[in-house]
Amino acid sequence: MPGLSAGPARVGRVGTEPDPAAAVVTVTCDDGAALTRLLDSLEAASERALPVLVADLGSTDGAPERAERRPGVSVLRLREALPHAAAVNRAVAELSRRPPPVADWIAITDPGVEWSDGALDAL
Repeated sequence: MPGLSAGPARVGRVGTEPDPAAAVVTVTCDDGAALTRLLDSLEAASERALPVLVADLGSTDGAPERAERRPGVSVLRLREALPHAAAVNRAVAELSRRPPPVADWIAITDPGVEWSDGALDAL
């Protein structure tokens, strides 16, 4: 699929300087290795610094804690059994409650996705 890659990611600027135009949301529950690969790929997916919000459904593998140590990544702990779409909706609502400016668009992705270099900029 265009925009997806299984290859290695290079270090980019995701999360180093906030870009209010866009944000990234993903949902996880014990998806440690996949979440790491997703976050690695997001670093090269944009020249802009895009904040990433990880909605966690009660992971016990330590992945959310590792994720939030990355610049620009925050975790919304949902500690309840929710359908995936409900978790996405909660994360988007959380982004709208944060101080302005709110993102103009949000990329909703899955931990199993690996973005290719520049893919978010192409959107």
